[in-house]
Amino acid sequence: PMPNPVTDVTTVQYSTGLDVETIFDVIDGVGNIVKRIVTPVLPSADYELSLDVSNLGSGTYYLRMTSGPFVSTQPLMVVR
Repeated sequence: PMPNPVTDVTTVQYSTGLDVETIFDVIDGVGNIVKRIVTPVLPSADYELSLDVSNLGSGTYYLRMTSGPFVSTQPLMVVR
């Protein structure tokens, strides 16, 4: 995600290799999903997602992307 750390909104660039929906979960430090975004089924291509985290408190979160069999997790720092 760019920028990282983020204060309000960050942009996530991602690619899909299959025609599937993509799920983005923002997970807090104890494993709770605090935000979920599910895209419609999209053709294989490069995309950008605008992720609004303005309702989250400061701290370290994790952004998990699941697209078909592919799963990627990246840290996401939220600062106020």
